[in-house]
Amino acid sequence: MKNIITMLGIVVIAGMCMVGCSNSSADSSSVKTETQSTSVASASQENSTKDYIGEDKAKEIMQKEVPEGAEFVNFQLDEDKDDNTAEYEGELVKDDTEYDITVDAVTGEVLESEQEKYDGRYENNTSKANDSSEQYITREKAKQIMKKEVPDAKIVALEFDKNDDDNEPATYEGELVKDNTEYDVTVDAITGEVLHVEKEAIK
Repeated sequence: MKNIITMLGIVVIAGMCMVGCSNSSADSSSVKTETQSTSVASASQENSTKDYIGEDKAKEIMQKEVPEGAEFVNFQLDEDKDDNTAEYEGELVKDDTEYDITVDAVTGEVLESEQEKYDGRYENNTSKANDSSEQYITREKAKQIMKKEVPDAKIVALEFDKNDDDNEPATYEGELVKDNTEYDVTVDAITGEVLHVEKEAIK
């Protein structure tokens, strides 16, 4: 009788050990799976926040795609792509030809390169406006004025508008982004005066 009771006790203890080991293994597997998921999420987040190549590098890449001496008439960073990618878009002009170059903002790969006859919609920044002896301020100066108007904002687009209407001055028109707000800033291309500022929430 004692032998039977002893045997039953051994069986019960062995069963408990097996259940405990099984639970321990399951817990270990769960922890491992959770760790792997966290690693994947961290890697994904790291890729999504990867730094852009920068404006200077993007321009350098674009200039290699066009004839020597071509000058930028427009340049912007487009982060509002449907596929969640960001691109630098540049327009350069030499003689009567305009070159449109698109570069991946992260990898620096040239995504698109086109050329067409220049239609004159941009004017050289050193041209004279309305037969005036005054010269236009540079694009860089216009950017400085806009950033002073909206501190810490990022300029995502900048265009020059000659405004052929004699009653309207030539202007630089910029789009800036700060936090969740977009600012449209218009600057007189000769005097540097801020003519207009408009802002709206980014949806």
